[in-house]
Amino acid sequence: MAVEKMKLISIIGQLESLSSVIEQCCEAGEVQLDPAMSFFTGINSFTTLTEENPYAPQLKQLSESVNSASLSFKSGKSDAPLLTLEEIKAYISDLCSRLRSLQGERQSVASEIERIKRSADQFTHFLGLDLQLDEIFKCQYIKVRFGRLPRESYNKMKEYTNNPYIIYFPGKEDNRYIWGVYFSPIEAVKETDRIFSSLYFERLRIPDAVGTPDEAIEGLERDMQEKKERLKALNKEAEELWILEGPKCSKIYHYLLEHAHAFDLRKYAAKYNDSFILTGWITAGGEQGFKTALDDMNGVDFEIEDAEKEPLHAPPVKLKNKRVFRPFEFFVDMYGLPGYREVDPTAFIAISYFLVFGIMFADVGQGIVLSLISWFGLWKYKKLPLGKIIALCGISSTIFGFLFGSFFGFEHTLNPAWGSIGRLFGISFEHGKPIEVLDSIFLILSGALVLGVGLILTAMLINVYSSIKRRDFGSAFFGPNGLAGICFYASLIIGGAMQFLTGTKVLTPVYVGCLIILPILVMFMYEPLSHLVEGKKQWMPEKWGEYCIQAFFELFEYMLSYVSNTLSFMRISAFVFVHAGMMMAVMLIAGVQEGGALSFGSVIALIIGNIIVIGMEGLLVGIQSLRLEYYELFSRFYIGDGKAFKPVDLSRSTVPLD
Repeated sequence: MAVEKMKLISIIGQLESLSSVIEQCCEAGEVQLDPAMSFFTGINSFTTLTEENPYAPQLKQLSESVNSASLSFKSGKSDAPLLTLEEIKAYISDLCSRLRSLQGERQSVASEIERIKRSADQFTHFLGLDLQLDEIFKCQYIKVRFGRLPRESYNKMKEYTNNPYIIYFPGKEDNRYIWGVYFSPIEAVKETDRIFSSLYFERLRIPDAVGTPDEAIEGLERDMQEKKERLKALNKEAEELWILEGPKCSKIYHYLLEHAHAFDLRKYAAKYNDSFILTGWITAGGEQGFKTALDDMNGVDFEIEDAEKEPLHAPPVKLKNKRVFRPFEFFVDMYGLPGYREVDPTAFIAISYFLVFGIMFADVGQGIVLSLISWFGLWKYKKLPLGKIIALCGISSTIFGFLFGSFFGFEHTLNPAWGSIGRLFGISFEHGKPIEVLDSIFLILSGALVLGVGLILTAMLINVYSSIKRRDFGSAFFGPNGLAGICFYASLIIGGAMQFLTGTKVLTPVYVGCLIILPILVMFMYEPLSHLVEGKKQWMPEKWGEYCIQAFFELFEYMLSYVSNTLSFMRISAFVFVHAGMMMAVMLIAGVQEGGALSFGSVIALIIGNIIVIGMEGLLVGIQSLRLEYYELFSRFYIGDGKAFKPVDLSRSTVPLD
């Protein structure tokens, strides 16, 4: 439950050493660079570096050529080739020229194949027509029209029997159309076309061919086969070229990628004459590696300071948690990373979410299924971070399911196990298990309230610690989530509960005055008291009337939040009852009785019912548990305005390739 300690670094050196310094920072692995000019605002002698990246054009050219040729670079680290940048340019130019030539011919052949295919598709509609296409297309005084007619129009052609030119020679047909051809002398072609157009004739322009449509298709198929063979040969040629040049080309690609990225990082430096200044952050654990990387560099000096000594720049945040808590960093990141001087809530949300989810979704069998599906399906297969969280919550469901004695909805299957535990410890369970849900309504309701109060008080205590850590003493001592708020809330809850449960008169005037009224007054004076402890001279409100009105409504809102946040935890008990009710409905539909035999239909109904409950209730419980975390708990102590620590890495290029 911690934010890893950061240190501020400043590096000064000659400009010709900048690239080497950046590469060493990248190799150190725990360095984040920030724009140096942001640390030296108002100093006119410092300027930013504006340089054209010499590696970017070659990187873009190589990447585009290889991608357009449908090839891919081999993975692996860069080995610096024994070539100068000019030799690399010449190599890339030659290789890209060969790839472009091959790809251009491949595209040309592929386009020709598509053209032949379209032509063949057109000719298939006219199979069976005994027409010499080349002879027809040579006619000077007769026009020929290939196309298709709707069946209804073809049947209407008998109305034109008196016109000798309205003759349609049919070919292929289907349920809607009849493909065919008609002829017309040149002097009558306009009238003939008009009549066929009125019959909704759709003309198809077929390419020139020799022989009948059947012979034309045979010729096209031969041409297509030749083109496919040529395309196959070109593909093989490209593969052979890549087998020969791929390893070397991939090394050059990764070399360019890393050096382009390293050069692009020069923008973070500030220039002063022939010198540079770099600033950034390192983790405390990476300090030694950073020193080792730069100690031996001539003409380079550096300084390392604690992050707290730089008040104007918030250090980046890197979470540091125990392995079991790390999956829940996903929820923290969704809400917003903690500030550097803020408490990391990962451990708190991990424990509270684990408990709340398990109580609301308590079933041994369903918990095991949920855990296995989440681990192997969502995490191992889909690589979703949420998979780890749900898998852990499935374990919580299994634990509380055992406490409630529920196994896939069977409420008494685990009673023998509890009987053995009871005999071992000399305990007798009234219902054969610790908790019978429908007979323990008051216990579950009060338990949910107690859990909610405990979590809210814990969140408020965390706020006190976090506020002190941020040196916000007003929030720590006088705020509604500080010591004043804790005193009021805890005193009201404890006093009311003791008086209600034991009948003892706890809420005496002294108790109420000191532990309830006084904290309310302190919270009412939260703002001026905060200014006072901060040492501000003008700590009193300028206009008391306006301040009192504003403070009253804010205090009223705080009071409502105490009530609403506490009652929100009643949803925990509500979901316990909902789960029990849903499984009772499944049992009723399946016609299952405790201890009775199961039919095949009952087994199927139970399986389907449990699948529905696991899917639907698991989703709802997950959402409601997260809602309690974000709205009822995080709102009391968490700001979440931190920025993530992103160390420089040569494998992550920022150079645009488009």
